[in-house]
Amino acid sequence: MGGDYRGGGVILNKVRNKKYELTKKEIEEALEMKVIQEIPFDNNIPKSIANKIPIVLFRPYSKASIAYKKLAASIVGKKYNYGVKKRMERYLRIGRRRDKKKK
Repeated sequence: MGGDYRGGGVILNKVRNKKYELTKKEIEEALEMKVIQEIPFDNNIPKSIANKIPIVLFRPYSKASIAYKKLAASIVGKKYNYGVKKRMERYLRIGRRRDKKKK
């Protein structure tokens, strides 16, 4: 995903990829518009709202945060790179979070 949005497009929010949901292709055909980004369902979003912290700051490596970052980058003509360094940071942070819960 990503690219030129001058012709418009649709952003799908709270996507769960369940059988009962319309597919991206079905939505594009019905609306005759391109899906420019899919934002996955994320249980952390209500928590971030309750804490008055944007999801991209509350849980910066969640799937929804990454999708929002990709969308923002593509709107300004850039590509969001979620590379090895970011994956390692995410892995290390998850490990730390688990350690805190054990205490």
